[in-house]
Amino acid sequence: MLDPPLASQTSAVSIPSSAHCYNNPTLTTERWMMEHGYGPYFRKELPKELRECLPEDAVVSPEQFLKRLSVFILTLTGQGRWEGLAQNCRLHGFNAVAWTAVNGSEVFQDANKTDLGAKKLKPGELGVLASMRELFLHAQELRLPAILVLEDDALLHKQFGERLKELLSTSARCSNFLRRGGSGGVLLLGATEWSLDAWNWIQDDVSTRVYDATGARCYNANLLTYGAFATIYHQDTYETSVTIVRVAYPYLAVADVSHASSVDPERSQDVLDRSLRHEWNLSLYHDPVTMHNIVSI
Repeated sequence: MLDPPLASQTSAVSIPSSAHCYNNPTLTTERWMMEHGYGPYFRKELPKELRECLPEDAVVSPEQFLKRLSVFILTLTGQGRWEGLAQNCRLHGFNAVAWTAVNGSEVFQDANKTDLGAKKLKPGELGVLASMRELFLHAQELRLPAILVLEDDALLHKQFGERLKELLSTSARCSNFLRRGGSGGVLLLGATEWSLDAWNWIQDDVSTRVYDATGARCYNANLLTYGAFATIYHQDTYETSVTIVRVAYPYLAVADVSHASSVDPERSQDVLDRSLRHEWNLSLYHDPVTMHNIVSI
């Protein structure tokens, strides 16, 4: 990567135009920086006028949306974690069903970190992709307007149902793209932010591009935003490219990383370290089996 240019040099650099609006100004900026070989600290020299497109009107009420929302829990055959999570979902007013996932370590055992663009995927990750492809086909066949997909190690906020309903009811920026007729998007209900600069991007996002206080209830995903353990998909994303990917914040769900992962066996199981790195306040989430706090930090 090139060293960041001096502030006096930035006027000569062609940056994305502020005359247009963007569904995700963060990704637009990051991709431009990568294409031109600039490191993350050049972000500080970029103007912050890239406008986010205003939300379109919703056509479905929050109550109707939640009533039509289908909830699936991805789980491997023989694993019982999903049952506790399903019980937790019922306590929050959602009827969740198990969806048997593809076991990537068996089906793709000969795949050695298969390429997907710039990222190399492990067998477990390929299994997740195959599982989601099957689930999307199922959702299309049933014409489900939206689905919430939970991995069986997802940990829900103690007030998950109440917080989700509040988010859908009060924040047009964070929910209208899910509740409109077409060209919807994806809302992550939690995330794992790995980039050292991630929270600077997030702070820029909610402080400079949000037009009211309710808009700060979510942020635009960046290139290093990970975590599909609790995600809502609009029906238009089942087979088309996604233009809007936002993350609910504060998080409505986090991941239980205390056990070995079937998706990524190399995943760290240091709960405290992971919670600090990803800014997860684990005291806000219940263990789905015991319903006790995970840990207080």
